[in-house]
Amino acid sequence: MSASDQIRLVFWNTFLLHPHPIPGGPGLPPIADLAAPAVPERASAIGAALGRRFDVAALAEAFEPADHARIAAAWGTDTVRTAAGPARSLLRGPLGFASSGLFTLVDHHRIARRATHRFRTRGSYLHDADALSNKGVLLVEIDLGLGEGGGNLELYSTHLCWGTGLLPGGNATDPHRRHRVRMAQVDELVRFVERTHRPGNVVAVVGDMNVPALRPLYPDGPTTEYDDLIARLGALGLVDVWTTHGTGAGATCGAKTDAFADQADPDDPDALVDDDALLAAADPTALSERERIDYVFLAEADPTQRARIEATSIRRYAFPRPPGAPRADRLVRLSDHLAIAVDLSVSSV
Repeated sequence: MSASDQIRLVFWNTFLLHPHPIPGGPGLPPIADLAAPAVPERASAIGAALGRRFDVAALAEAFEPADHARIAAAWGTDTVRTAAGPARSLLRGPLGFASSGLFTLVDHHRIARRATHRFRTRGSYLHDADALSNKGVLLVEIDLGLGEGGGNLELYSTHLCWGTGLLPGGNATDPHRRHRVRMAQVDELVRFVERTHRPGNVVAVVGDMNVPALRPLYPDGPTTEYDDLIARLGALGLVDVWTTHGTGAGATCGAKTDAFADQADPDDPDALVDDDALLAAADPTALSERERIDYVFLAEADPTQRARIEATSIRRYAFPRPPGAPRADRLVRLSDHLAIAVDLSVSSV
């Protein structure tokens, strides 16, 4: 990398949910929300879509090694490097029938270090489907090529507990219980960053936090859950890039049959734009189901850093599927979440 360059980074919850209770065995059928539709086909399409555009892709809900292979094979270059984890632990405690689903691809750069943390706070084994996966944090340190004495980018990706999805009853759906689980996981993430961060490097944290920032129909300020998230990550000097470079509410998740067509970019069919006039004409029912729960956080500049990394733009990609794609009636985009893309300016200090 030259003294001043760009990295195109994307985070995406890919919804490649196809649990395999027995490793290497058949996956659960796509009934209700137990599994997602057209997983192998979408895994290949996701790799092809991202490899054309991005240098670094941090993915969530990419659970199976076979799907990692499909994504990497479709990426389109022979220079892409990958990292995954925490892994599944079917026969080791705590019980984990699935991996974390975290999978990161890095192209045009060397991976200098990998590390993982599996959350000790898992939620309820009776009520939360998340508890059956080994959710946690994946650290991928990206060599920026700034030479001796230059810093690197430490990219931490995560996917916090959603909650429910198993047995009803008790306090299964209590939003306060689920929020406490998420914040305990964020506290673990913060401690993991503090343990693994190397002075001179720049920290970025990306993930599906399942913490709503601002529901578009109620634009009266951030949610209290969001305030809790910001307070914890702000202690690390991290800033929500959407608040500094995004426009509008920036919803990242909606109904599986919501194409986000009201925000489609006429110049790029995969991407979205934020436009007040477009939003005003949107279907209120669709808007009411949209939330911003996926994030990119970047550390503010400080004197300890040996690299300067600044966000220059952030936008969302819907990646609509062709009408004839397998099970397009159930899922009109490549995922039920939008991808969040950030352009980063990188220079030596």
